[in-house]
Amino acid sequence: MSLQTVYDDYSNSRNKVALKDSSYEEVATAKARVNLVSGFLKALEVEESAKMYETEMEAPGFNDTNKPLLAPTIRMVQDAREYVEMVKERFPDLVMECFVLDCKPGLGFYVTGGGNKCKPCEVGKTFNDQTDTEECAKNVDECGPGAKLVVSTAATVDSACGGCESGTFNAHTDGSTTCELYSVTSCAAGKELGTGSPDMDAECTACGTGKFQSENNAGAHHKCTPHSDLECPLGQEEQDGTAEKDVACVTCPAGKTTYVTGEECRLPKAPITCAAGHEISGGKCRACLPLTFKDHHGSGKCVPHNIRSCTCEGQVLPEGGRMWCTSELQQGNTVSDGFCVEMYGTRNYCTGDYKTGEEYKCTYGSQTHKPTNIAAKEKCFPASATVQTPEGQVRMDQLQVGDAVLDGDGLFSPIFMFGHKDPGADSPFVELRTATNHTIQMSATHYLEADGVMMNAGDVRPGMTVIGGGEQSAVTSTKMIAAKGLYNPITLSGTIVVNGVAASAHSEWFLDGLLPTRWLPTVYQAFLAPARAIYWMNPAWAKRIDVALNKELPGGSNTLEQGTLLGCLATIVQTI
Repeated sequence: MSLQTVYDDYSNSRNKVALKDSSYEEVATAKARVNLVSGFLKALEVEESAKMYETEMEAPGFNDTNKPLLAPTIRMVQDAREYVEMVKERFPDLVMECFVLDCKPGLGFYVTGGGNKCKPCEVGKTFNDQTDTEECAKNVDECGPGAKLVVSTAATVDSACGGCESGTFNAHTDGSTTCELYSVTSCAAGKELGTGSPDMDAECTACGTGKFQSENNAGAHHKCTPHSDLECPLGQEEQDGTAEKDVACVTCPAGKTTYVTGEECRLPKAPITCAAGHEISGGKCRACLPLTFKDHHGSGKCVPHNIRSCTCEGQVLPEGGRMWCTSELQQGNTVSDGFCVEMYGTRNYCTGDYKTGEEYKCTYGSQTHKPTNIAAKEKCFPASATVQTPEGQVRMDQLQVGDAVLDGDGLFSPIFMFGHKDPGADSPFVELRTATNHTIQMSATHYLEADGVMMNAGDVRPGMTVIGGGEQSAVTSTKMIAAKGLYNPITLSGTIVVNGVAASAHSEWFLDGLLPTRWLPTVYQAFLAPARAIYWMNPAWAKRIDVALNKELPGGSNTLEQGTLLGCLATIVQTI
């Protein structure tokens, strides 16, 4: 085979590629032949040149220093002869071993001592879907959550993640090739089966307030449904529903009966009684009319809301006759009166008709306006409030620093200081009643968690949920009351259970209005870390500091709330 022949073959291959009648591999092979034959002929030339000087090279005393200038060296001749023999013996193999430039799909490119090669990808583990010089790529080997691994069956295709079928799930990131069946397929009475999801097992959830599910081993089609709205016939009364059963009409016990529909069983000639938010009308219980309320069960009448306007204070501003807010009206409902929420130290102004308060609201005003100078109000619990200790129930006015009380986590947490102690104060409190028959009184700006968010007690409305009796419970009514005493025990955990309702141990302080309310209990708890450290080091010091910080000042406030932060720090240092 002459060099011209193989070169013509190479040229023809290139022309065929241009006409799309051949492949790049054919061109590369032809080019390899050109290079090999060219090298072979050059090696033969070296051999011919060597023969001219063979006698001299084999003569005694010959070395490379006295050879002719253009004569090949002994090493050149040896290399040329070895190359000629190798080409003669392995020409086809050398073409493939040394000049493979691309690999087909399903093959991976790699380099060896004998040249470039293509090797098959391992099905299900590696793949190559291109014609290139890349090694086989690793297949996808894990999926989820919510998916399963679909292993490839071809060296040209990657593995993939497929979604879990209906009724199955995968909650992990792994190499599972199947999804698990839901382990929960039915629920007990009082609960309903969740639908589950591709990444989460199905589960049973308790029926919420006012709903029930009465079937044991209930499947997905058994859902919690609202209690029925019954009107029992004469001689029967309504029996409350539970999470496991609907409301029902039951016969009155011996000696009692009903004289109008919808009332409770009663002795003959006993007065008709109606639930909160209802009054007797035409011998029946009917809901209170708008702008009226009744906050107790009994025979009383619904009365008009007493509080229908709140206070604006200061001189009229030029912007539309607005005045500074000192409190904001919270509208009442059929079970509670309206009440005013104080707006202490904020830049708010009145809008609407501030004379009647019918459409009254407070709105955030210009930063250039100065608010009415209103002294900070107390933020505490009344003296009659109770907490749970390891020894039993204890009134708020009997607590001391060091006493352990039940907190929002269900643990007993020591009190390390009091934010306020004033047994003689008469103050307004927000009273919240829950569906679990718990009632808590606290200042409007004290914090508690409602609907999962920390907020002021004055912002809680009926229908929101709080933690009462260790479980989520709906607030059924809110109203303002007056009570004796002001007490604010602060626990190491930052929470406290009062009258069975979980609340924060903190209330409005110096950062209110600067940070979102939901963050403030955590921030204030962190700020009091030095006081907690003092309690841990020496509880006796903590008691002495508490006495010093709660000295009564003019106006009925105390050192902690009335004084500056530097003043509080100075008191602590002097006391220790």
